[in-house]
Amino acid sequence: MDRLYGRRKAATHLVYLAGWFVSASFAAPVIAELPRVVFDMPYAVSCRDVTPPEFATANPGDKLVEVKLGISSLLQAGKEKDLAQYFIRLETPQRTMEVMDFLPKSARESLHGGNTVVTKNSETTFSLGINITGHYQAFTGTAVSPGISQKNGTCVKVEMLPPLETVTASGTILRGRGVYFKLKASERNLLEGERDFAVIVRVPSGWRGDYLHVRCEAEGIARGLVSSLDQPQLCGQRDFLIALYLEGDTEARRAAEELSRAEVQLRKVAHFKAKEIQQRVAPSLSMQLGLSSGPSPSAIPADWQARLLFGHPSRASIPKKLPREVVQAAQEFRSSQHSLTRLSGWKVMTAAN
Repeated sequence: MDRLYGRRKAATHLVYLAGWFVSASFAAPVIAELPRVVFDMPYAVSCRDVTPPEFATANPGDKLVEVKLGISSLLQAGKEKDLAQYFIRLETPQRTMEVMDFLPKSARESLHGGNTVVTKNSETTFSLGINITGHYQAFTGTAVSPGISQKNGTCVKVEMLPPLETVTASGTILRGRGVYFKLKASERNLLEGERDFAVIVRVPSGWRGDYLHVRCEAEGIARGLVSSLDQPQLCGQRDFLIALYLEGDTEARRAAEELSRAEVQLRKVAHFKAKEIQQRVAPSLSMQLGLSSGPSPSAIPADWQARLLFGHPSRASIPKKLPREVVQAAQEFRSSQHSLTRLSGWKVMTAAN
């Protein structure tokens, strides 16, 4: 009886442990802190004219400009080994620059120091002995006998190239009006810190300034109880508006700095008025009751700030329901944006009001 009771108790305990493991796998799959990455970039960047003579002769209306960007990343939480990759995307909102070249290029590397050496050994042994009585004696026998023994061995060494893994992938997007960089982490390629990127763009010969939209994303690994439960997850993202100006052009530098100042002011005022803006973004009572199928044309979009900063000026209007101080800051930003874009050498698109 006691033995039967003990078996039932052990079975109940095993069922309890199995249930706990299953529930833990689904309810709390993450056992390590997810990395948290913060990106940083300068507000304005000077650009060099790198047009070679042969290009200028063949394309008298255009020139080549070099844009160098430094992107810094800081790991504020988690472990570096749980960082999987960075994704960097550069584009011109008004499609005013054509990408001709960029760095870094796609690259692959091996985790091994050199080539992999594969050794193949083979050996053939032949032995025959006749004892003193004239009878056949196997070579494993104990009798002493004269005989013939032959041993052949071969050794082949083959050097094979080590397996390669992609550590950097890059290429153009938006029909050559943008470029992306994908940086993957490895034991020899740590992601945290500052990295330099360079882009050669084709612009009109009268180009003196413009701006870029740069998006930086970090992907980490959310560790589970077992490796099969590991999940990739976004662990850092930020969008930057980078003002560009031609090196040595004082007026263009001032226009770029003015755009940066206007952006900072717009973000500051929007942050100060965030609660008031959120109340105006919230759906109306008629929408909550189902009497309206969608927001009114004058409603404030939830992503109004991103549209204004990074969208095409002709398709991103300033919401009229924003607080007066925010509308004023947005108008100043649009004016600064227009002044810098005017230096791009292209016809300036009319901004939406």
